[in-house]
Amino acid sequence: MGDLKYVVGVGVLIVLVVVFSGEFRTQAGENTPVVVSTRAPVVPAVDVLSAMSPEEHERGQAAIHAPFLPGLLMTGHIAAASEEDRAKLGKGPDEWVVTVPGLRSNQGTGARKPFKVILPGRDKSPRGDGDESQHYILEQIDIAAACAADPSLWVVDVGGLWGDFGLGTGVHGCTTIIYEPQPLRARDIARSILLNNLEGTTTVHNAAVTTMESVTLSQPPAPGSVDISGGSSSNNVGAAAKAVDIVPGERIDVVLAKEKILFLKVDVEGFEDGVIDASIGLFQEGLIQHAVFEYTPKQFEHKGTNYKDFLPRLFRDLGAKKCYLCHRLKPVVFRLPEDVHTLQKIHDGLYRISMQTDVYCMFSSAAENSNLFANAQMMSPTTSLLA
Repeated sequence: MGDLKYVVGVGVLIVLVVVFSGEFRTQAGENTPVVVSTRAPVVPAVDVLSAMSPEEHERGQAAIHAPFLPGLLMTGHIAAASEEDRAKLGKGPDEWVVTVPGLRSNQGTGARKPFKVILPGRDKSPRGDGDESQHYILEQIDIAAACAADPSLWVVDVGGLWGDFGLGTGVHGCTTIIYEPQPLRARDIARSILLNNLEGTTTVHNAAVTTMESVTLSQPPAPGSVDISGGSSSNNVGAAAKAVDIVPGERIDVVLAKEKILFLKVDVEGFEDGVIDASIGLFQEGLIQHAVFEYTPKQFEHKGTNYKDFLPRLFRDLGAKKCYLCHRLKPVVFRLPEDVHTLQKIHDGLYRISMQTDVYCMFSSAAENSNLFANAQMMSPTTSLLA
């Protein structure tokens, strides 16, 4: 996360966001992408793109298409090619713009729809283990056709990070909200939205999905990880962690009350129970059709989610019709049994080997009665998610 300095092209452009009486005012130079960062717990969560004035939006677009940023228009390094120019960049990470192949339409038989993602220099790809199964699920659902058939449907990406999941549904015309609490990541997602011309379908909220009014983001000793605690007091942050930002909380079942959610994706590294609590109204009203949750029972066991009860809770409290665990490396899913005793054994086995995976569930009767994943093997305590 760090400060609000970042390097673009030649020189360092600094964007300072100041919050006054609930209004966002931005001091930005010409050709500077606009940052919206929420640092006061009393300020409502804001849609980064809609918060821009027309003039600010033009500056954001101009920065993306500026002559000294050719890397933004293709796969490659944004920094100038010469070492002399590179030396002028000063402190801060270089950035990359990578082209992601995107999802196939027509249940995986159609053409892919690629898009671009802005990444910091240390990450050359937004893809990770488990993405193959997630993409397989989205393609089998034929998410593009579903969104085209019913434009009132929403896709919600909680824990956007680079935004690639939400961008991937946005390019297929799905109305998509990406939640990313880290201000710098939310800013980069907003830039990626502009880069892909997705303002009409895709928005990013610099907020945490939680029942709390606001949360404190902290950087624990482990690099690349973020912790969340309630309120604005640093007393809520562990002694070894450093409080770095305060962002507002949003309940999905309030923001999208009565709306139909085609797909909910949750990747929040141990805070899954909190996201469920903040969207429980939509589950109870049968408004969520499909959902996928990161499931990491050992590494994130102390973050707040009760992983021992998580799989049974999907059936018991959320009304899941069918659930599947995702293979880590291949486009394969395994159907979960509903027996609580067997689910406990599956949890214990995954915990023992420190397995990280995703669990996908169908919540609509239409999906349950379809032929989706009809040939999926039944998951057992001895099934390998790596073989």
